[in-house]
Amino acid sequence: MNKFSQWVGLAHKVLSTSHPKLKLSHARECMAAWLGHRTYASLCTHDLNVLNGSCKYVIIDSQGAIDRAHGIGFDVTGDQWREVEMTLSPSGISGGLWLIDMHTMGSAARLTFEDEHHEDVVAIWQAIGMADGRRTLSTDPHVAENEIPEELRYTVQGEIRAFNEGESLAVPVDAQVLFKRLGLRLYGEGELLSVRQTGIPCVYEPDEEVFEFYYMSED
Repeated sequence: MNKFSQWVGLAHKVLSTSHPKLKLSHARECMAAWLGHRTYASLCTHDLNVLNGSCKYVIIDSQGAIDRAHGIGFDVTGDQWREVEMTLSPSGISGGLWLIDMHTMGSAARLTFEDEHHEDVVAIWQAIGMADGRRTLSTDPHVAENEIPEELRYTVQGEIRAFNEGESLAVPVDAQVLFKRLGLRLYGEGELLSVRQTGIPCVYEPDEEVFEFYYMSED
């Protein structure tokens, strides 16, 4: 069973408790709208193979799914659709995909900056001594509100951290992160394009740092 078929089955199970006449085919149409398509046939033609293959991030359209349900005769509420989304969000259900809105793509940019290998990061580490990680301070998208661009770019402001025998230093940087669109609302893995030092390194005390924990709906 492919990912989408599994999602449809779960959505139907949730929605049929309050809409007993809702068929599996109705749930399928709502789920296609959730992914930005007017019909399930459109999804099959354009995005289904990518969804089951190379994409990593799915930009969901909750209102589109609700509107589609109303259009086929089912008064699905926002709370009922959120229950569908909560059912799909535990890790493993979506098969490694992130099912998120565009706003949350900032967290994807953060993880790309903090995790992806790049020679610019290595050079900053080596100039000081030993690597001690990266920290994101902000993520700024190069995109207008409600736009789903072919290339989604972010400037990530953060720190490259390193240490030597004498001190631990945080180097302020700007990083450029890119996500390429693979389908109507589907993006691939993030790419760290460049990292540029923007200021003077500052001494920090690692033992006094307060670490932030982030929750994402998927791996």
